[in-house]
Amino acid sequence: IIAACGGPIVYPVAVGLVSAAHGIPLQPALHALLHAVVSNWISAGARLEPLRVATLLEDAAAAALSRAQQHHVLLTTVAAPDLPAVLGDRIPLETVLHNLIANAIDAVQGQPGGRVVRVTAERHDASAVRISVEDEGPGVATEMAATLFEPLATNKAHGLGLGLPISRTIVEAHGGRLWLEATARGACFCLTLPVAR
Repeated sequence: IIAACGGPIVYPVAVGLVSAAHGIPLQPALHALLHAVVSNWISAGARLEPLRVATLLEDAAAAALSRAQQHHVLLTTVAAPDLPAVLGDRIPLETVLHNLIANAIDAVQGQPGGRVVRVTAERHDASAVRISVEDEGPGVATEMAATLFEPLATNKAHGLGLGLPISRTIVEAHGGRLWLEATARGACFCLTLPVAR
């Protein structure tokens, strides 16, 4: 995700980590840094263009296919027919989707029986398309859900807790939203992207 924003995000995140070492609260600093860097990336000429949603899903899933196969996870993508194109920068958006898919694969890899990750796209409303990444894993604990999009919040042994906050910042910079939706089983991460006019 960091690389998808063109690399400049590396420096401010490093500065944020150094700030924490000197006693400056890290989460507010990282929030501000992430928003500043992505805003700079947008103003510096992000490649916003009409994007075919089915292709976004297929390319993001293809990048995660070997990981899914390694953990015996069935990864499916379904885009509703006749979806309009969305406006966005392809590489960061594919990277956001890949991150969500990779998280879903990690969530189900230890589950007995069927391990399924579904990526779907449908019309959200007249001005946006909704993409969902759903898994049948153990779900997200209530206490974790409250801070899931905060920098450094993670339940992974080797996770940095930056993937979801950076993903949300990228989606919001495109004029969309990213959230965790309540489900009876597993987890479902949803995002919206504006329709290209």
